[in-house]
Amino acid sequence: MGSGKHSVTTRVDDDQAEPNKWDASSDGRTSFYPFADSRFLDRLSKSTTYLVQVDNRGEKLRAKFNTSAMSSEVAKVRSECNI
Repeated sequence: MGSGKHSVTTRVDDDQAEPNKWDASSDGRTSFYPFADSRFLDRLSKSTTYLVQVDNRGEKLRAKFNTSAMSSEVAKVRSECNI
């Protein structure tokens, strides 16, 4: 995927797609969502799907996550991450 920033587009449920740049790991093989805050957790806890698309050197990699049980995990995340 490369180092620096990765081009990632996300969508919660049927909301509008959101293109962003995510931080790359030190080896450039993974990315990290840089906008984790209370609003993001609130959106995920009320959602049923989270779609992610990564542009990897011209190839689009897509993943769809089932977030329907996310509300039960939000309290743990908030506590551990001080969000």
